[in-house]
Amino acid sequence: SAGLARRQHAAVAGVIEAVVAAMRRFPQDGSVAENGLETLHRVCAGPYAGPDAAAAARRQSASEAGAKMLAERAVAAFPDNDGLQGIAAEILGWL
Repeated sequence: SAGLARRQHAAVAGVIEAVVAAMRRFPQDGSVAENGLETLHRVCAGPYAGPDAAAAARRQSASEAGAKMLAERAVAAFPDNDGLQGIAAEILGWL
Protein backbone atom coordinates (compact mmCIF):
# COMPACT_ATOMS: atom_id res chain seq x y z
CA SER A 1 0.00 0.00 0.00
CA ALA A 2 1.01 3.63 -0.34
CA GLY A 3 1.33 4.04 3.44
CA LEU A 4 3.78 1.16 3.73
CA ALA A 5 5.80 2.49 0.82
CA ARG A 6 6.03 5.92 2.50
CA ARG A 7 7.23 4.34 5.74
CA GLN A 8 9.91 2.38 3.94
CA HIS A 9 11.01 5.45 1.99
CA ALA A 10 11.17 7.49 5.21
CA ALA A 11 13.32 4.84 6.88
CA VAL A 12 15.66 4.72 3.92
CA ALA A 13 15.82 8.52 3.83
CA GLY A 14 17.31 8.63 7.33
CA VAL A 15 14.27 9.69 9.34
CA ILE A 16 14.98 7.16 12.09
CA GLU A 17 18.52 8.42 12.58
CA ALA A 18 17.44 12.08 12.47
CA VAL A 19 14.74 11.53 15.10
CA VAL A 20 17.11 9.62 17.36
CA ALA A 21 19.71 12.39 17.00
CA ALA A 22 17.15 15.06 17.97
CA MET A 23 15.99 13.05 20.97
CA ARG A 24 19.62 12.63 22.10
CA ARG A 25 20.35 16.32 21.68
CA PHE A 26 17.26 17.51 23.58
CA PRO A 27 16.53 14.82 26.21
CA GLN A 28 14.62 17.16 28.54
CA ASP A 29 12.34 18.62 25.87
CA GLY A 30 8.96 16.93 26.15
CA SER A 31 7.84 18.12 22.72
CA VAL A 32 10.91 16.65 21.05
CA ALA A 33 10.41 13.38 22.94
CA GLU A 34 6.71 13.08 22.13
CA ASN A 35 7.04 14.13 18.49
CA GLY A 36 10.09 11.91 18.07
CA LEU A 37 8.28 8.89 19.45
CA GLU A 38 5.23 9.62 17.30
CA THR A 39 7.45 9.78 14.22
CA LEU A 40 9.24 6.55 15.12
CA HIS A 41 5.86 4.92 15.67
CA ARG A 42 4.63 5.98 12.23
CA VAL A 43 7.82 4.93 10.47
CA CYS A 44 8.18 1.60 12.28
CA ALA A 45 4.54 0.54 12.20
CA GLY A 46 3.66 -2.47 10.13
CA PRO A 47 0.41 -3.60 8.59
CA TYR A 48 -2.44 -4.41 10.92
CA ALA A 49 -2.69 -7.99 9.66
CA GLY A 50 0.25 -10.33 10.04
CA PRO A 51 4.02 -9.93 10.15
CA ASP A 52 5.86 -7.65 7.78
CA ALA A 53 9.54 -8.06 6.92
CA ALA A 54 9.94 -4.39 6.00
CA ALA A 55 8.49 -3.25 9.33
CA ALA A 56 10.79 -5.68 11.13
CA ALA A 57 13.76 -4.17 9.30
CA ARG A 58 12.69 -0.62 10.22
CA ARG A 59 12.29 -1.65 13.85
CA GLN A 60 15.74 -3.24 13.78
CA SER A 61 17.18 -0.01 12.37
CA ALA A 62 15.47 1.98 15.13
CA SER A 63 16.81 -0.40 17.76
CA GLU A 64 20.34 -0.19 16.38
CA ALA A 65 20.09 3.62 16.33
CA GLY A 66 19.30 3.69 20.06
CA ALA A 67 15.53 4.24 19.98
CA LYS A 68 14.83 1.76 22.77
CA MET A 69 17.08 3.54 25.27
CA LEU A 70 15.66 6.92 24.26
CA ALA A 71 12.08 5.68 24.62
CA GLU A 72 12.91 4.36 28.09
CA ARG A 73 14.47 7.70 29.03
CA ALA A 74 11.42 9.59 27.76
CA VAL A 75 9.12 7.36 29.82
CA ALA A 76 11.16 8.14 32.94
CA ALA A 77 11.51 11.87 32.17
CA PHE A 78 7.84 12.53 31.33
CA PRO A 79 5.72 10.25 33.53
CA ASP A 80 2.67 12.54 33.36
CA ASN A 81 2.50 12.68 29.56
CA ASP A 82 -0.09 10.01 28.79
CA GLY A 83 0.28 10.29 25.02
CA LEU A 84 4.03 9.83 25.19
CA GLN A 85 3.66 6.95 27.64
CA GLY A 86 1.26 5.08 25.34
CA ILE A 87 3.36 5.51 22.21
CA ALA A 88 6.55 4.61 24.08
CA ALA A 89 4.94 1.44 25.46
CA GLU A 90 4.04 0.29 21.96
CA ILE A 91 7.48 1.10 20.57
CA LEU A 92 9.18 -0.67 23.47
CA GLY A 93 7.01 -3.70 22.78
CA TRP A 94 8.35 -3.76 19.23
CA LEU A 95 11.99 -3.24 20.15
